[in-house]
Amino acid sequence: MNAVVTLPERRERPLVIDAVPVLDSGRFEQMQRIASVMARSPLVPESLRCEAEGQGQNRKVAMLAPEVALANCFLVVNQAVRWGLDPFAVAQCCSVVHGRLMYEGKLVAAVLDAKLGVQLSYAWNDRTGDAFGIQVRGPKDRDGHDRVITGTVGDWKTTGNNSPWGKPANHRKMLAYRGSREWVRLYEPAILLGVYTPDEMDDMQDTARETRGLPFRQIQDTAPRAAPAGPPRRISVAAPPAKVETAQVSDAEADAEAEAEAEACVTQFEADVQHARSEQDIEECTGIVASLEEGDRLSRDQRQRIEIATEAARARIVAEAQPADDDIEQPAIDPSDPDFQRGQQDRRDGLKKCVIAAIRESEERFLKWKAGYDSLDGEAA
Repeated sequence: MNAVVTLPERRERPLVIDAVPVLDSGRFEQMQRIASVMARSPLVPESLRCEAEGQGQNRKVAMLAPEVALANCFLVVNQAVRWGLDPFAVAQCCSVVHGRLMYEGKLVAAVLDAKLGVQLSYAWNDRTGDAFGIQVRGPKDRDGHDRVITGTVGDWKTTGNNSPWGKPANHRKMLAYRGSREWVRLYEPAILLGVYTPDEMDDMQDTARETRGLPFRQIQDTAPRAAPAGPPRRISVAAPPAKVETAQVSDAEADAEAEAEAEACVTQFEADVQHARSEQDIEECTGIVASLEEGDRLSRDQRQRIEIATEAARARIVAEAQPADDDIEQPAIDPSDPDFQRGQQDRRDGLKKCVIAAIRESEERFLKWKAGYDSLDGEAA
């Protein structure tokens, strides 16, 4: 009983204190806790937590493994800490494109303003098409040299799906937007080290820099500079330009963001309504797409998918409510009933579903409509 028991030596984790947040033990653990909460939230962008395959009705979304989703969110948190921004606000502006973490342009513009605190000025030329260009000028360096970037639509535009460069009306904003990033990449590279936006990834994927030349041209400090074609419209902003341009640029990207949000909501509705057990359950599921329908933000295909999923759920609920005993006599339906006749007429017109909301929402009326619709099964098409 008095024997001495030797306990195994307990290894203690070394405490590392480092100026780099991700290398500091205490800050790393805090960042990991934030990433863990973020990975479990259904409100963060789908691409950080899920993996999608296919498009439209063939689109399938599968949840990533918890450790993979946590790692994705940790990358976002680490970048937000580097910038001194709210990680959850940064997460709302992130996506995964071609296997790389991408940041929306409005976020990049906000970082330029927050981290640099400098005033950039913009001057556009009077040309059109791919020759339409911009000159971005920032504060002089410590030696008094100008720091200038120029570029054109032909240098920087992308041609991918939902590209904001697709509309000529957006070119003025996109030039200022892209020019600001290129200026920072050349003169203040530490701010955006390793950070890319979707249009820049399109450039790299399509090898645009090999086919269109350099993405930007530095104005030589000692060489004489020729005036741009036509009288330039030079705009000197009194406030940091990122704030002025950000709102406009976010409008240029709004279509792509709205489409992604609508597609995610419709997919979620299709999954949820499959488990509905009553009309009230269907109404609750509809709440996720109600605001999109009211704001006319759904495509025709998405509206049809919602209607098909809703009718399939109602038909399933009605079928499940029927008695299991086939010998039970079903109440007779009067063929002269207007809903019965409407079902027959819809069948003759080639409709695949009931288009009258009042009938769909009433179980009794829907049964009469369906009886009339099914009564013509034996007729030739």
